[in-house]
Amino acid sequence: MQGLTIRYLGEYEGELATRLRRLKFQDETHWARYFAKQLQKNLPESLLLQAYRPSRPRIALIPVPLSNQRLVERGYNQSALIAASLCRGTSLRLNVSSIKRTRQTLRQSELQRKQRLSNLDGAFSSTPPSTFGQPVLLLDDILTTGATLLSVAHELERNHFRVLSAIAIAYAR
Repeated sequence: MQGLTIRYLGEYEGELATRLRRLKFQDETHWARYFAKQLQKNLPESLLLQAYRPSRPRIALIPVPLSNQRLVERGYNQSALIAASLCRGTSLRLNVSSIKRTRQTLRQSELQRKQRLSNLDGAFSSTPPSTFGQPVLLLDDILTTGATLLSVAHELERNHFRVLSAIAIAYAR
């Protein structure tokens, strides 16, 4: 994998940050539909058009998985909610089963940049796709260094997925 292209809606500040925190920490899951609509409006049309070609496998949208502990604490994966809503409005196919978080990691937001990649070593496990070279897009809520998305992309590519790019709701500096 040479480089991962990551697109995002905006900076993690103001109303965008407030809405993301409400989705993530205050159980206001209706914001998932809002973010999906915003992504649909702002994703390059070429990306959505290439998702539907009868001669090619449909592009799968894979949200970054949470650990079981965090999933139980929160009750849902906010990225998976956004992804499911986005798939309903596009020809993307939701895939939440091909990659799992295999262990609890420290929160990336609490670590220095250098610690983030090592924090994710061995944190993800994937199963090979039914179609070799299955094209996928990754989705995460907040992008900081890109370490999580890179780790997920490397694991999927190790198992013969073709990671096209990644999308996030916000970028935090």
